[in-house]
Amino acid sequence: MCCPGATVAPYSLDGMTPDLVRQESNALSVVNSSAARSADGHLSATFYLNMPQSMQQLAATALPIISAVGPVGSDDSVQQHAPTDNVAGTINFGSGASSVAVVSLGKRPQVHAWLMITSWGFMIPVGVMIARYLRAWDPWWFHLHRGIQLTAVLAGFAGMGVGISMGRPMGTQLEQDHRIIGFTVMGLGFLQVLAIILRPHKEARIRRYWNWYHWWVGRSAVALAITNVYLGLKVYGERKRLRSLFD
Repeated sequence: MCCPGATVAPYSLDGMTPDLVRQESNALSVVNSSAARSADGHLSATFYLNMPQSMQQLAATALPIISAVGPVGSDDSVQQHAPTDNVAGTINFGSGASSVAVVSLGKRPQVHAWLMITSWGFMIPVGVMIARYLRAWDPWWFHLHRGIQLTAVLAGFAGMGVGISMGRPMGTQLEQDHRIIGFTVMGLGFLQVLAIILRPHKEARIRRYWNWYHWWVGRSAVALAITNVYLGLKVYGERKRLRSLFD
């Protein structure tokens, strides 16, 4: 929240670049303003706006309004907010009635999370443990390992599709990190599927190098995936906190 003494000023939004956002000369008359943060983390602000006579007929009209939440710099300056950390709606300055236009993602975040947690957070590590500790059950360990890993990778691609369908190409830095690591993990998973298809015979000279490739690409994918599951849960938590600001 900005420091005490923050002001409200009118701006003309003539375009989508900073140089086309111009402050207007007529200052807004804001009186009796206050802001507070409640114990549950909600932010609230109240103020009165003295409107000129020419605008008073708008007092009984539902006017469009957009708002956004973003970081504050170390010097209490307002920083650029993420493109998705905003909300739009209408407000009636006469009655105080308001409405919020909500774009619902439905159950897609939960479906995405469960597909990824189940596939990369559970099935893939189980498949790795089978390959490491159940080799005495040859050849059943291999068929079980291959079946679990292939199913998990397919579930992961389904989860990635659900994530892409949520349509958030930018977002916060945390969301961008989560997305980049997610694409990297799925790329490594695809390489592992190709490795199984192109697996050389046990007696082949290059089999040793193939084993090294398969082990280390798999381990890297698992480590990144577990990290990304944690980041994804943080992203989901941040979205819930952001949504609560406008409840």
